[in-house]
Amino acid sequence: YQLVITKYKDSRRVPEAMLMQGLCYERLGRKDEAVKVYTSLMKSFTDSTAALQATQALKRLNIIK
Repeated sequence: YQLVITKYKDSRRVPEAMLMQGLCYERLGRKDEAVKVYTSLMKSFTDSTAALQATQALKRLNIIK
């Protein structure tokens, strides 16, 4: 996912790649890294479906209410 995020910055797939990267970090128990990715996703792609899912993930992780 990192390759898509860094190499194809203008791709419409970047929000999805960021969401999947966050999910991977979460599943690996790397909560802090997942939170950073989710937060960045929400700030960079506010109107995307992936940003909504990132918000839900942060709620699930008890980062936001």
